[in-house]
Formats: sequence, structure tokens, C-alpha cells
Amino acid sequence: MNAIVLAGNLLDGGDGLRLDMERLMYSVRQCIEAGLEAEAVAELTSIQYIAAKFHGGLGIQLMAEYYDAIVSFPGSCKRLKIAQGFVGRHLPSLRKPPVPSLPFQLALQEPNDSDIYHSVVPFQDSFMRVLWKAKPQKASPCTLRINDQYCVFAATCSPDGAKIAAGGKDKVIRLYNARTGERIATSGCHDGTGQCKCSADEADCSLAVPNPVCPVRGHHGNVNVLCWSPDGSMVLSGSSDKSLKVWDGDMLSEMDSTLMHPGEVTCIAWTRDGRTVLSGCSDGLLREWDATKNFSLLRELAGHSDRVRCVAVSPDSKVALSGSSDRSLRLWSIRSSKASSKTIHEHAAPVSSVAWSGDGRVVVSGSVDQTVKIWRVGATVWSLGATDLSLAQTVA
Repeated sequence: MNAIVLAGNLLDGGDGLRLDMERLMYSVRQCIEAGLEAEAVAELTSIQYIAAKFHGGLGIQLMAEYYDAIVSFPGSCKRLKIAQGFVGRHLPSLRKPPVPSLPFQLALQEPNDSDIYHSVVPFQDSFMRVLWKAKPQKASPCTLRINDQYCVFAATCSPDGAKIAAGGKDKVIRLYNARTGERIATSGCHDGTGQCKCSADEADCSLAVPNPVCPVRGHHGNVNVLCWSPDGSMVLSGSSDKSLKVWDGDMLSEMDSTLMHPGEVTCIAWTRDGRTVLSGCSDGLLREWDATKNFSLLRELAGHSDRVRCVAVSPDSKVALSGSSDRSLRLWSIRSSKASSKTIHEHAAPVSSVAWSGDGRVVVSGSVDQTVKIWRVGATVWSLGATDLSLAQTVA
């Protein structure tokens, strides 16, 4: 491949730096599509490529490349996930490094047997190095384990990889630092021990029967599902108390919007353009909310005959796919009155999970029938025609 740097030096930055933007934008994508595993993995595990992507404003594209490469090259999955983990841990620093050499400095702190470390060795005499006295020497995709004494039903990572939100049986949402595991914030007026955080005078505030005076109530049922806004500024939580709540993404302060449902909230999805939220409910309806207008209800989507268990949105924010206990999949056109002309019945039991690939070309559905079905997305899916999805493979 041609050199990434056409002029100047990545370690110095400055006006003289000129990058081969065409290569940065297309080379790895073309390698993935052509099945050139060695070439794609070599780039994605190189600190020079990583630093150049962020310098060129292509950090989001880089994360998408990791996702697609991991799916396409399972034999290199561990190496790619370790590199992906490096980027996720240092995302804020990589986006806006205080000095151009910082990405290379961070790479030197990686284990000596890692690809990231090997890629920085040729550059290490070109900048002032700071090394740990006792640097960890074990590279692993699993970098952190958070132990907390509660049953977790939902966990989700913020878009920048810096925070983890988790919630479950004790009706509380907790926010953690994804790098250190430190607890940052706790939702609602309770800390999980039954103690009200609002004031010492509200000892009668109960999880089961909320004190009407308490200004920060939180959920009063299991936290079933969590979802971050695309910009990471908000967290949505759905509960068995029939509510969908909106929280500040920094300290889990409850915002004004509480979206009530007639039944248990079972799933949530937020479109990538940030405009629309979809929520599934035990009443069998999918609801569409306008995130730009204080989460006002746009419409109720009727079609499933049993509870909606999962929902996912296409990368272009135009189409939603839902799965239900009625064993069906349904496609919906977002912000439109149209529904799919065809309900897809291929599973023999309730559909428990659905997901779109990063490029929008593939959909997967998982079921209680112990199968995962992989679907190719046809061109007509965007207009919701009769040949929306074609079954490519069933994995038992």
C-alpha cells in the first residue's frame, strides 16, 4: 500500500502534515470486502493508521472498520478486539490529543507482545518517552470486571466508550467509568440499600410505594433495558413499572420526560440521526417518539399479536426491525405511516433479539428456538416491498 503520510510528520502535526485521505477512507474497507485479511488486520492494529484516522477526523469510521473486520475475519478476532479495546479506552485522548505524539505514547504503554506496541517501536526514538515501571504484560479483550451485588438485566456502553450504564432487579441504574470501573453515579432517590438520597427527613420513601414528596423518584420496577443517545448526552431506561425514563448521561439526573406505557417496557432503540426513539411493550405495540420535541409520541405501530421483545434500527435511521413473542419479525418505515407488507415467520419460537450490521447489508435474528438466522437485506427493504429480507443462513 502507499504511505499514509504524504508530507510532514504525524508525531509533530502542524500545517505541513498532509495525509493520503483516499487511502485512509477506502483502503481497509476494500481489503475487508476483498477478503484480504492480513492487509486489513495489519492496518487496524497499527498505531500509525489509528493516529492518522483520528487526525483526519475518521474515528467513527475506524470503529465501524473494526466491527466489520471482526465479523469478516474470525481468525483474527482476538487481535482486532485488543486493538479496538485500545481505541475505546483512549477515545477522548485520540480525538483531541493535547500533543500530536500522544497516540504513540499511549501505544508504548501496551503489553510488549501486542500488535499496537510492535507498531510503535520504529517511532519510539522520535519523541520523549514515558514508560511505566511495572507495565502490565497481558493483552486480553477483557480489560475490566465490575463486581456489584445486584442482578443485572441491562448494560450498555456510551458511544465514546468512556462510560457503562447498568441496571436490573433492584430498580436502580448505575453509571461506571469504563476504564477504571469506578461508580460515577446512581439513579433515582435510592442507592440500592433502601436509603433515600434526597434528604434525611424522607426515611419513609419506599421503592415499592414512592413518596409523593420525593423530587427524584427513579424507577419502581425492574430496569429491563437501557439505551444511550447517539451523542452520549442522555440515557433511556425502560422498566417493568411501565415507564420509559430519560436521564442525563453525565450524572444520571432524571430529566422531565417520563413516557408511560400500558404495559412493561421490553426494548428500546434510538436512531443514529438522534431524531427518533422506538420502544417495545408487552402490549404488542411498538411506539415511536420524537426525540427533538421532548419525546412526544409520534404514533403507535400495531402488527404483532404478542409482546414486542426486541427492536433494532437500520444505520441510515430509515427502517426499524422488531421481533415478538408471536414468533414473527416485522419491518417498519420510521416516521411514516407505512408498515411492511409482509410479516416474516421463520422462527419456531419467540424472537428474542435482532441486530443490523454496521453497513446495513445484513440483519440477524435470534430466537428461543435455539437458532440465529442471518438475513441479506435487499434493495426493496427501503421501500418495504415484498422481498424485504432473504434468509441467507440458519445457525443452530
